[in-house]
Amino acid sequence: MSLFQTLFFAARLYRKGFRFFFTSTLLLSFVIFGLLAIVLMYQVNVVQGNPTFYDSAMGMISQFFAMSLYILVLSLLYLVGASIVTGYNLSIGEEIIAGNLPDQPVHRLSLKGVTGTFLLFLTVYVCVIVGSLILWVPGVLAAILLPLSIPSHLIEKTDVTGSLVQGYKLVKDRWLKTLLLFTSAGLVASVIFIVLWVSLATLSFVLIGVQGYVVTMFILMMNGAVAYALIEPFLYLTLLSHYYSMYARIGPTADS
Repeated sequence: MSLFQTLFFAARLYRKGFRFFFTSTLLLSFVIFGLLAIVLMYQVNVVQGNPTFYDSAMGMISQFFAMSLYILVLSLLYLVGASIVTGYNLSIGEEIIAGNLPDQPVHRLSLKGVTGTFLLFLTVYVCVIVGSLILWVPGVLAAILLPLSIPSHLIEKTDVTGSLVQGYKLVKDRWLKTLLLFTSAGLVASVIFIVLWVSLATLSFVLIGVQGYVVTMFILMMNGAVAYALIEPFLYLTLLSHYYSMYARIGPTADS
């Protein structure tokens, strides 16, 4: 499939299984955004009075290290939750492609599958972040070469190492197309996410009025959770669509 055909196919998958994709992702986003809201509401101290520059600087440094620890914990929790939710969503997408979506789809994820997905998520995130910090080129290469290992692991039941190798085979000689696809999907998702978040937040404040810091932060985070749940499945369905497109391209050699 071409780039636009892949995006269109992902959108069709999303429309057909919307209630499954949205519900599962919303549960994860409520947990993560809710915990983030608690951190922002109770761990970020608003400077009051007339503090000295030294006091302000020390306060910011102490908050930075504290926030870094909280963000790290939330990131790990997100990776665990995303391993489950993404595996579930990809299995639903696979059933839709096969034309076999029941009213209540059977959850076929095993502990081994979830563990492998978590390790792949962790590998992708670490390689992209570390590669980007060292030099942006390795980070971009990791973002192109590694993501297809996730649907490969869930659909073909390969181990973590085999999934990474298979992901590379699928993307080989289609690196530029993969980069353009992921960039396009990311830009579309980012724009829609911002529009949804701002629209939901604006509607909330129009209905209930502007409140204090705690209530305002809670409203913003919950609106962000809904916006995230609406757009995130599209990204993983794009990944699934690209996986099938690349698998069809290399045919039987995918298992060699």
